[in-house]
Amino acid sequence: TTYVTPDARAQLARERDELLPPGEREAGWEVAERHFAQVGLHPTGDMARALRESAAPPLKLLVFTFGAARREALARTLGDRSDLGLTRSSPYNLELSHPDAQKGAALARLASAYGFGPERVVAIGDSLNDLSMMRFAGHAVAMGGAHPDVLAACADVTGPCGEDGVAQALTTLLALA
Repeated sequence: TTYVTPDARAQLARERDELLPPGEREAGWEVAERHFAQVGLHPTGDMARALRESAAPPLKLLVFTFGAARREALARTLGDRSDLGLTRSSPYNLELSHPDAQKGAALARLASAYGFGPERVVAIGDSLNDLSMMRFAGHAVAMGGAHPDVLAACADVTGPCGEDGVAQALTTLLALA
């Protein structure tokens, strides 16, 4: 379940119009719409109560706002906490989770369960929330159009998502095997 405030779409539309430069509004709204398209959105007026009454503890808190100053203040406030994993999957959000719930930690556990070391692992990604995974994998591939930090962490770059970049990367890697 993904909990959102009842007026989340209208609130973000106001932020978009007030806080984003005109040239960035359409791209920003496309990112917001991808979040709204997720399955299982549940509007709630009392987030704390919804979380308390949930059948399972929350896995992640995603803060999505076009308010850069608020977003960056929150990142500064929480950034030094060792009990919290803080990352981003878009320029407009912060993702907060347990440090062991990061993609790199999950990939390391999965590889270990199958008896693989990092040298036998390939990771493909494009966003800052993929960096821990890229750092673990023996071979890291950035999607075309990836965040600059992801590009810097990767040995190879493939095509963008819209051009089947993952399939391109896997085809190339399998041909080398």
